[in-house]
Amino acid sequence: MSQNVATSNYRPSASSLAFRAQLAQTISPLRRVTPRVPFWRLGAHSLPVLWTLYRGLLRASPAPDVRWRVQQQFRKHRHLTSPQATQRHLQFGHKLLDVLQRAKQGEPRAKAVTDRYASMVTARRDKDSFKTMLVKAFAERKRLLTRPILKGYLRPTFFNGPLPRLYPQPPHIAGMINRRKKAFERRQARYASVKELMNDIRAEASFEEGLQRELPREQKFEGEFVKPGFWLHYHGQHAKHLFRAFLLDIRRSRTTYPPALAAQIAAARAERVRNKRREFQRELRGEVLASTLRRARRAPPPHVLEKMGPRRRRWDAVARSSVSEVGYVGWVKRQLGFKLRDPDAWKVEIGRDEDQPRLDAMEDEIRRENERRRVEYERSLR
Repeated sequence: MSQNVATSNYRPSASSLAFRAQLAQTISPLRRVTPRVPFWRLGAHSLPVLWTLYRGLLRASPAPDVRWRVQQQFRKHRHLTSPQATQRHLQFGHKLLDVLQRAKQGEPRAKAVTDRYASMVTARRDKDSFKTMLVKAFAERKRLLTRPILKGYLRPTFFNGPLPRLYPQPPHIAGMINRRKKAFERRQARYASVKELMNDIRAEASFEEGLQRELPREQKFEGEFVKPGFWLHYHGQHAKHLFRAFLLDIRRSRTTYPPALAAQIAAARAERVRNKRREFQRELRGEVLASTLRRARRAPPPHVLEKMGPRRRRWDAVARSSVSEVGYVGWVKRQLGFKLRDPDAWKVEIGRDEDQPRLDAMEDEIRRENERRRVEYERSLR
């Protein structure tokens, strides 16, 4: 008890308070102040990096290849947001700037390092140029292989106007339709919510009017929804705005094809028919085309298919429908004598040997539960 009283009456001395104030005054300027904006938006970062480091590296570059390397590295790391990674790259840049400036002043060792770095950058630039050429070539090849083919009409709907049907469908068209579908669903939900809210306001106003009629005249009642028009005005404007959007969707679905686009699609369809005829004539001459192979993989030859029974035809269709080797497809393939990659893959369906007791117990439990439910169902029918 006496110790608590002594502690509560303790007061620091004047010298202690003065020392604390001096210590706080000394340490306060050393506290780390976190800025409210990212470091890459601060002028204290961007101005020295661009006007001192970047311009200095470009001016001190002894060859165009070194200048190209500096520009490439700054473009590559311009989106860095990590302070540690940014600091590491800036330190390397300042070291390189120091070496280039000393080489420019004639220091032998720095000049040798700069020449070796320039030769390395030259080889790297040739390698990058060849890699860029390959990437562009593969991208162009992929574009040609997957270029859209005009096949017909994409009929106008609520989500798209009259468009040509392209295969494969370009991603921007699919994205446009998808975004409009989601926006249409959001507008529908918002319109239903606004209408429900307006109905609630009308019901509340009707309730307050009935309550006023039931109360005596001398008893005053001030309702919140006595004038529902004030409450319904803004919700009604919102509902009208949403309804106008629905009308625009309907107008989009009724848009007709421009004559030029319709003629282009008709010409493409006619060309498709001519192309299929030429393909058929080539097959009659004995050529094996990609379409010939696709058609041959769908079913056996006609003379073999004719001798198959219904069950064998169904098994053949099941075996050709999937590459699976387990389940029903795997069982059918084993019945047909297929050579499987893993002949023992079907054993995973019956479980491992060490799991057989547990699986048998689960099977007995399921069988007993099914029997119990069957008995209860038969009793309920009596």
